[in-house]
Amino acid sequence: MSDWRIRMSEIDRGHLVVEERGDITIVKFTDKMLMGEQLIAAIGEHLGSLVDNLRRRNLRLDFTGVEYIASHVLGKFVHVFKKLQAVSGTLVFCNLGPQCFKTFQIAKLDKFFQFEAAPIKPTA
Repeated sequence: MSDWRIRMSEIDRGHLVVEERGDITIVKFTDKMLMGEQLIAAIGEHLGSLVDNLRRRNLRLDFTGVEYIASHVLGKFVHVFKKLQAVSGTLVFCNLGPQCFKTFQIAKLDKFFQFEAAPIKPTA
């Protein structure tokens, strides 16, 4: 039996889905293209709210289905990373396709952030 609890975001429900498993919070993006001022602002606001208001400390950002990440959204990720560092939390990027990963490489953030193939390691 799965112990997953799925809760939709209170902020901008159309762009993110939040799943919690124990102390790990998985944020899935529902858009193929992470670009545009309003979307990027909503992403930053939501991720910040998870850390500040809901006190989530271990975030896994799941990019399954995301084909493009605008470089502007990277600043939001850095901001959330710093918030999490201040409270001994973690931020892990999961399921990034080659084009999305290239955005991190160009910005030289591929050595700054942690990347994994899956948000949760399978258990035996």
